[in-house]
Amino acid sequence: MLKKFLKETPQAASVVVGFACAMLVLEALRTPAVRNVTFEVFHPLPYLFEGIALVAIAFALSRASENFLMARHPLLTVATGAAASLSLFLIMQSQDALTGSFAKDAAAGIYRLSSAVLFVLWSERLLSLGARRAACAYALSLAAGAGIMAVLSLCALSVGQAVLATLPLVSTGLLLSLHIDFSNNAQAEERPLRAIELDEPLPALKTKTKRDIVIAGVLLFTPLIMRGPFVSVQSSWIDQQSDSLASFLLQSSMAAGLLLGCGLVVLLVRFLWNRRCIMFFELLIVPLSLLAFYAAQASETLWFIYVPIVDGTYRALLLFTILMPFLVKAKHPFALMPLGFGILIIGRVPFSILVEALPETAYAAVSVVFVTIGIAGSITALLASGMFEDEKPAQPSSQPDYTAPNDNLEHVCNLLAQQRKLTAREREVLGLLAQRYNAPYIAKKLVLSPSTVKTHMRNLYAKLEVHSQSDLYLLLENTAKTSEQEDVYGR
Repeated sequence: MLKKFLKETPQAASVVVGFACAMLVLEALRTPAVRNVTFEVFHPLPYLFEGIALVAIAFALSRASENFLMARHPLLTVATGAAASLSLFLIMQSQDALTGSFAKDAAAGIYRLSSAVLFVLWSERLLSLGARRAACAYALSLAAGAGIMAVLSLCALSVGQAVLATLPLVSTGLLLSLHIDFSNNAQAEERPLRAIELDEPLPALKTKTKRDIVIAGVLLFTPLIMRGPFVSVQSSWIDQQSDSLASFLLQSSMAAGLLLGCGLVVLLVRFLWNRRCIMFFELLIVPLSLLAFYAAQASETLWFIYVPIVDGTYRALLLFTILMPFLVKAKHPFALMPLGFGILIIGRVPFSILVEALPETAYAAVSVVFVTIGIAGSITALLASGMFEDEKPAQPSSQPDYTAPNDNLEHVCNLLAQQRKLTAREREVLGLLAQRYNAPYIAKKLVLSPSTVKTHMRNLYAKLEVHSQSDLYLLLENTAKTSEQEDVYGR
């Protein structure tokens, strides 16, 4: 599927490289190969400033006209890239703590905000590609970012710093070079089945009632808030920076984390692209992060386990913020992206304070209780949303009534399977489609992934020379009539 994305998406290489640079800029100060990282990187004030600014941007976008797009204002993009590059360069010049002077605090705040806005600008560009293409672009960007990070670990200190300070400009230039059609909408109608898999939309959460809105809010924001306690895990490797070899190994572990994040995204895109995909974030990412938390608390020497897991799951949650506009039908869907990103950032602030104020065991206890409550809340919301319930057969009122008797239905399907040389699996799918079962139900019935079922359906439609379920029902009806006439004539 990733190869298909590169082949069938215009300017795919520019999107992948530019977005990879934007993601590396977000974590530039956590790069041990090019600077001595201190806990001041996680100082709460810059994060609080960044989070509040992102929430303010989300509010402004929600109040803007429906046609407003930040990407249509190139000066904003240029100013963002320049601010990120200059502030990053100034910070790189000092190996001291980021706090201690107004200039350093200001540079840190400008860096945090500008790097976040650059990420938001790229996410807005991906919005026009559709949910699945955006996820594919994100997965490839993680792989490209892992490659860049691995190369940085081999560079001299001055070279690495120069490269990092240049990445915002490279990302900005590639962003301005894109020519994406913004006529597509994040809430576009589902495309016909014969459309390629990359165009498959992501089912949105229901928001018709207040109860639906509360459930959607819990499902969207709980995983982001629960990420807060893991700021201690993100900083626990700092004491391991003893020499250049240790920095190289830590940098390699972070690159491995990007690859792990890429693998998690591919897993989502390939096998879990359906109405239950949100369970991936609720029931996999956060518990997986708990494993990293336990490893970090158990031993400081287990950094090669918890660093990749923490980085990988964090990248997966960033994808969650990118997909938010596709998960909810709203007047200004993209406003959810900076809102989710801001909540993810703000969630770190209280735990950045607690990790220094509390003893290690007390902090661990508070964190585990907090995350456990969050997981319980997520499961409750999932149960209330009905996502654990079995899909029921669809009965679209727009489809023509095909009422072949049950005893004749199997005969008609067998006849078509023989005439069109269908495989055994395609015959099974045809029989269930003839009974008006939809793709999710068929996937459950045959114990297959939804994407596999849709692949069988595409192949089946091609062999039967139909393009929709309406055409399929007409074909079944005509075949049944022809078969009856032949039986009568034969007698």
